[in-house]
Amino acid sequence: MPTLLLHGSEDSVVAPDQSARLADALEAAGTQVEYDAVDAADHVFLHSSYHYPAVRKRVFSFLRESL
Repeated sequence: MPTLLLHGSEDSVVAPDQSARLADALEAAGTQVEYDAVDAADHVFLHSSYHYPAVRKRVFSFLRESL
């Protein structure tokens, strides 16, 4: 199943390399993975910042292409 990982590049709660490592592990296991670091975003960026419109567009695009 395709997987989309989005992670704020300035996340102070969970280090961004954790999502990058997860993406690598999923790819190694044969999963189709798309990983995007959201530039200048912190831990909670989806609904609480100016990143929302671009992230929302990215998620919907991924879903349209993957489902």
